[in-house]
Amino acid sequence: MEHHLSSTKPHLLFLIETQLSEATDSSPFSIPSYFLYSHFCSKAACCIYVHNDLTCSHAHALESFKFSTT
Repeated sequence: MEHHLSSTKPHLLFLIETQLSEATDSSPFSIPSYFLYSHFCSKAACCIYVHNDLTCSHAHALESFKFSTT
């Protein structure tokens, strides 16, 4: 992952269905020059890497767990 991000330098990278549990610590997945937004839960986890030259915020009010399969 780190090699891909450092060599291609995309502004955004989305990973879905990462199969990581809710208790997973995201710090091992941190990559220099990227902010990591993650939501880990069984069968529906996702990660978003955002290059640090972009302005971005996490809109918690727009999240809904009513669609969760867990």
